[in-house]
Amino acid sequence: MRRPTIPLIYVTIMVVHIRVEQYARGEQAIQSRFSKLKFLLFLPFIAFSIAPAASAVETADQKPLAFTHVTIVDVVDGQLLPNMTVVIERNRIVQVEQTDKALVPKESYVYQAEGKYLIPGLWDMHVHLLDDEKYAFPSLLANGVTGVRDMGASLSQMEGWVKTSSAGQLAPRVFFSGPALDGPKTSGDGTLMQVNLKSEDEAKSAVQALSQYGVDFLKIYTYLPRNMYVAIVDEAKKQGIPIAGHVPFSVSAREASEMGQRSIEHLYGILIASSKQEALIRQKYQNDVPYIFSVDLEAAQSYDEQIAQELFETLASNETHVVPTLVTFHNLLSPMDPSRSQYAPTDVQQFWADYQEKGTANLEYSKSIIRPLYERFLALVADLNQTGVPIMAGTDTLWSEMEPIPNQVFGFTLHDELELLVDAGLSPLEALQAATTTPARFMEIADSAGSIEEQKWADLVLLDQNPLEDIVHTRLIEAVVVDGQLLDKSTLQTMVQTFPSHAALSETRE
Repeated sequence: MRRPTIPLIYVTIMVVHIRVEQYARGEQAIQSRFSKLKFLLFLPFIAFSIAPAASAVETADQKPLAFTHVTIVDVVDGQLLPNMTVVIERNRIVQVEQTDKALVPKESYVYQAEGKYLIPGLWDMHVHLLDDEKYAFPSLLANGVTGVRDMGASLSQMEGWVKTSSAGQLAPRVFFSGPALDGPKTSGDGTLMQVNLKSEDEAKSAVQALSQYGVDFLKIYTYLPRNMYVAIVDEAKKQGIPIAGHVPFSVSAREASEMGQRSIEHLYGILIASSKQEALIRQKYQNDVPYIFSVDLEAAQSYDEQIAQELFETLASNETHVVPTLVTFHNLLSPMDPSRSQYAPTDVQQFWADYQEKGTANLEYSKSIIRPLYERFLALVADLNQTGVPIMAGTDTLWSEMEPIPNQVFGFTLHDELELLVDAGLSPLEALQAATTTPARFMEIADSAGSIEEQKWADLVLLDQNPLEDIVHTRLIEAVVVDGQLLDKSTLQTMVQTFPSHAALSETRE
């Protein structure tokens, strides 16, 4: 039996249509559930579905844990700190000291880590867990991803995450937006997980309701009219909730930055705002916005370096973060890779295969737009980074039957994104920062996350080789610590599931 599927719009996004009127119904009960949800999702869970080795559980839950003789990768300034000891008690780092000076509690579980490299836990700043958390959580953790920013899910799906974790599955830290906020005109068939707003009053009501539910930020979508965008921004400031997401076509990327939008996803709106023909392009499509990346491609033909540089300086000055999700575009242009697809459930593999084999017209159209844009996007990322615009690593990983993108697997895909950021011109250190220190500052949790320091969360990744030499070394994971719990290599291997090939299953049925 096929699992429920979720429609996909273009390269991203959303699920389950939620009308504003629904927010008013049962608000008190839902608010209570959301209070529980936020508490549970903010802290990882102690148990997980595939039980770890007893020694790992005892080490993390009952005894202090000490990594000795390890080389710490200081992701703040790029220094290597050799022969260090890191002591963890419960879920916090309590000591970072030279090994010959460290005071390791006698009852500690000591992990001899000579020749290994310790980095902070990684963050994927753009995922959609949807209803796939049972697969996503262990796959993320096994790949060293100890935190994610979920960019769109329904309320019922988020409650599903709580149920899964409460049933005993270890989870990464999750920051979430709930459903996206969009206008009355949108693409798709009306079943997208978004609020299709019809007025400024509805926009304000949606912000107020989501604020009461306890979301960490608001997700803005592509087709939001300008007046509603302004209303959402104003109400969000009153409620103290950050704005993130797409730059609606009705708003310039420069304006969005000036109005306080904290992050821009997928490089939306940047090429349009860098065009000498921006005003004409906006006028041309003001009543009927087509496939948004086709507009980007058109805008790229009139790209102006001076206009772009002024835009980049505005983004940098306002600390507007950019999440390029280069891997999404890369994978859209790529065939299925059996070495990667084996980590996706068989029905997801079938989605990918069906789209590549049967959705030829749509696929070729998308590729005809994305292919010439991709090199432009790589150059944009390099220029943004050079200008000081903060870059964050995100993958847009989600599993959907509508326009599925092959090879997108939770956790694995973040390492792809880090490598693509380096291909775009970031140094290995800058790529690491895009998944550690920069997300921590962005989410205002730098006092607890992002680097290896005393009193910070014990979310760590132990590597076999130095990631500053080659970013691919972030894949060489020896152990992961999540919320103070040690997951050694043998445990991590049990957490990575493989699934039968869709092709083999089809042959069996025949």
